[in-house]
Amino acid sequence: MRRLPLITIGLLAASLLAADPAMAKGGKGGGGGGGTTPTPTVSVGSIKTVSAVAVCDSGTSLSVSLRKGFNKRVEAQIIPLAQGTNADGSLATMSWWDQSVFNNTTGARIGAWGGNKTMAPGLIETNLLGTVPVGTSQLTYTATRKDLSAPGVIDLTAIAAMPVVETCTAHFTVVGR
Repeated sequence: MRRLPLITIGLLAASLLAADPAMAKGGKGGGGGGGTTPTPTVSVGSIKTVSAVAVCDSGTSLSVSLRKGFNKRVEAQIIPLAQGTNADGSLATMSWWDQSVFNNTTGARIGAWGGNKTMAPGLIETNLLGTVPVGTSQLTYTATRKDLSAPGVIDLTAIAAMPVVETCTAHFTVVGR
């Protein structure tokens, strides 16, 4: 068996690729993955901790902190300071809370979550969200509450149709570095 010098193999491969322009671009798979235009990337920034008290319209008071999480993602920590009330004046216990953080600067939501919980002092909730780009971003945290105190089995479709009984918001300016 005859051995070809490495340079000969390299020249042979180069001449084959030059002979077929489709192969030179990578072809349509199989030979290097296709000749598509790369998607531009956005630089992701890590943020310093910012905190605010979310203003709520039925008595709940939430401390909201946004900080650098794993891999430059935003981490949200929510700590209830005061428990809200229902229309009849009773404490809001069985409630569905939808929460989200929206980047007003980019027009993108960086995280959303929901769950059945009582937002009472003593609860600490932490969620890992998406990222923010390098530069200044205006973020809005929003939480809405739906009353689940009515008896019976409630599924997610029924919860989605329920009226919102409380809304909380907080605004932040963060700088991704």
